[in-house]
Amino acid sequence: MVADLSRPQVGIGPQRLCNGHWASVVNAGAEPPLLLRAAGGALEVVEVSGLPLGLERGELYRAAPLRLSAGDTLVLATDGITEVRNGSEFLGFEGLARLVRGALPTPSLSPMAGSIVECARAFCSKGFTDDVCLLLARRR
Repeated sequence: MVADLSRPQVGIGPQRLCNGHWASVVNAGAEPPLLLRAAGGALEVVEVSGLPLGLERGELYRAAPLRLSAGDTLVLATDGITEVRNGSEFLGFEGLARLVRGALPTPSLSPMAGSIVECARAFCSKGFTDDVCLLLARRR
């Protein structure tokens, strides 16, 4: 699937197919999404990338299809989390992945998100210096 995000889109997102539930993920310059599998707790990096939105006129973005099972959680974060510092050390993408793993097992998303943000805040020595956005979505 290819998405032209220069025009309003309809139909990109959750899809219901006869053999399961699918979602399409497009990335426009953000951190790669993480997918936390309910069965077994595996954490997968969703391999989807693209230029920041608006950088190139007419840029087309590839969507990554994801098959979601009950309880799977999609984690989307801005670099305001991964670029927090403790001295000269960045939390980084691997640090974000550790925080997501450490937030298990949380039955609802609000405490899980709170744990990830608070642990990122505790890591940084000077507080957040950039926008911080974390979105968690779970299939029921």
